[in-house]
Amino acid sequence: MNEIRIDLKTLQTYIEETSATSDYYHKGIHYLLISLLQSGAVWRDPAQIVLTIEDMESELNPDLAKKLDDIARRRHN
Repeated sequence: MNEIRIDLKTLQTYIEETSATSDYYHKGIHYLLISLLQSGAVWRDPAQIVLTIEDMESELNPDLAKKLDDIARRRHN
């Protein structure tokens, strides 16, 4: 099973630290962390992460499929 594990209080702290009222405000990271919290909160219906390029999934885009396979093998170029 492939999972992301993070302490709830730590995640909530990161959300606070990236909020609009914080010195470390970052809108994109803030909402990504909120999405992670919400996905973890619905633990009875686990989330699936789907990465796309131009709204196309890897099942339909061989270039994206290869890129994701390379990333999974730790070849990030």
